[in-house]
Amino acid sequence: MVIRAMLAELPADGKSLEGLRELGNIYLYGAEVGEIQQLEHALTSRGCMNRLTKLCIDTGVILRMDVQGDVDNLIMLDHLVTAVVDPEALLTGGVEWVDLGEDDRDAWDREAELSVELLSWARAKSPFLRYHIEQFARIVPRVIYHGLPEPNELAATAITPSTFPRADCFHLCAESLTPDTMQRAVSVATAIGKNYIRVSGKVDVDAAPREAAVEFLKALQAARLNEGGETALDVLYYLSLGDEEVGSLWETHAAEVSPIRCLELWITDMIPQGASDNERRAFIETVSKNLLAMLKASTRLGGHRETHVRFFLPPWFVRHGDVSDYFARHHLSDDFDETPYTFDGTSLSLRRRSAGEASD
Repeated sequence: MVIRAMLAELPADGKSLEGLRELGNIYLYGAEVGEIQQLEHALTSRGCMNRLTKLCIDTGVILRMDVQGDVDNLIMLDHLVTAVVDPEALLTGGVEWVDLGEDDRDAWDREAELSVELLSWARAKSPFLRYHIEQFARIVPRVIYHGLPEPNELAATAITPSTFPRADCFHLCAESLTPDTMQRAVSVATAIGKNYIRVSGKVDVDAAPREAAVEFLKALQAARLNEGGETALDVLYYLSLGDEEVGSLWETHAAEVSPIRCLELWITDMIPQGASDNERRAFIETVSKNLLAMLKASTRLGGHRETHVRFFLPPWFVRHGDVSDYFARHHLSDDFDETPYTFDGTSLSLRRRSAGEASD
């Protein structure tokens, strides 16, 4: 940490930083707990105790309750600011987030997210952490929910449209959901009120539990309909097609999960390492067959306009587009020639033709 190295040039005499009132920017993204402790000691041992009226910090753009390092670092950050910042300034904006410049905006929009569980935890932990994380909540573009335990306090768990005013995406990122966590996911997504929904497993590279994904979208649409605010969703769905059919599940519940305007499928399967030619061929055939079922199911979604297919891992394309080539040869002409869709074989996209648009 550069700032700690700079402080080392000053004597630890309890007086050399007595007059310090503003400090920034402290970059804590990726910092270890011990480094934050050492920074606190470096400041307090030089007389900076409850004196700062302004402290500018950067803790990174991703805060998840399921990563223990995030929790540990926030606890130590709480200790740090409580030790060096004026108590009144703690709750009146004395601690600020680093303001991202325009050059950082694209990366911020791609990566920044805050978990619902971490917000609830911070609210119940301390006044500073409540204020600090609520400020972060006001600027993040993506809200993530893992289905993890939360404090049993209404003040900690309350979510309203003003909690995440800039968020444009709700990401359900869970291995499984209980009835209670399903209800919580729906209530948060409804409160946020945005139309872009991600559904995955524990992390983006994991396929979402199939039944849970469909049940969540059904419940979300039902909740929005009850509130009179049903609008078409854009859904990014991480799923596996390599071991069982999934299209029938979506086809069965198409009316209940609709309307979905754009469905983006990120396929998480990868050809097993060391697979023989026969195993590789069988795998490609299975994925292609299940992809066909999923694409056909998507055509039955109310409000549907587009389906895009992406393969999460580069080896799909490095191997000369095995799956897309196989799919194009065996399914496109027979299964999609007479449908109101066009297909871009490079990106595996299906687009509903507009009224009067001629088929190829």
